[in-house]
Amino acid sequence: MESAIVFIHVPKTGGTTFSSIIERLFPPTEIYPIYLKSAKHNDFNDFLSLSDASKQKVKVFYGHVHYGQHVLIPQRVRYITILRDPVERVNSLYCHFINDEKNELHEEVKRIDIENFVRKNIGRQACNHQTWMLAGRGASLSMSGSELLKRAKKNVDENILVTGFTERFDETLVLIRRLLDLPPLHYAKKNVSKEKNTNENLDPSIVEVIRKCNSLDHELYNYAMKRFDEKVLEQGPEFERELKKFITENANWIGSG
Repeated sequence: MESAIVFIHVPKTGGTTFSSIIERLFPPTEIYPIYLKSAKHNDFNDFLSLSDASKQKVKVFYGHVHYGQHVLIPQRVRYITILRDPVERVNSLYCHFINDEKNELHEEVKRIDIENFVRKNIGRQACNHQTWMLAGRGASLSMSGSELLKRAKKNVDENILVTGFTERFDETLVLIRRLLDLPPLHYAKKNVSKEKNTNENLDPSIVEVIRKCNSLDHELYNYAMKRFDEKVLEQGPEFERELKKFITENANWIGSG
């Protein structure tokens, strides 16, 4: 039985762009997007209702899912995900909710500033959300922060093939391509928030609030970055040559689109 890819799409990390790459590389019958149940999206209950033959045809799952979905998937899976600097991610998330009038949180978020958005943890996505997603199924509110972080780090080390980064997106794509033996992952950016504030323009007190509320994410981000550097180094000098080639080719690919 062939293995499947599970992409853990952490909100506002470049996941929509990565998903668009997947949708271009694989036919619709081999892709299963999983988000909150809606008219547009399936959830895992829909997947579980499929026949075994249909389940095994799926080669890529992606969505706002936590680590651990492999227990529901008959084939062997390989996880990939993308993290982002916590301050940048939360700022982007806040702006996304304000700008997206169709989002269910739009009306609530547009009435408050970013500080209160974080302090209230609107949508449960503004505080240590990256750690929660990588800690995975079985993580609970009764767990301490150190327990959650330990679970997330263990999954980065042992269970997630590539934990990449928004800030190193091209390197992430090259590493994924090499480890999963995929064709070049050309892309154009999708779902980019119109951010009101860059990190540099945010008041230092606001930055501090975000950092304090995302202390686990900050530690996980730095930890995973070291592991990412190690995996890139393992690829040898050919990785840097492929990266430069990819950047040039992708610029041409965008220009020809």
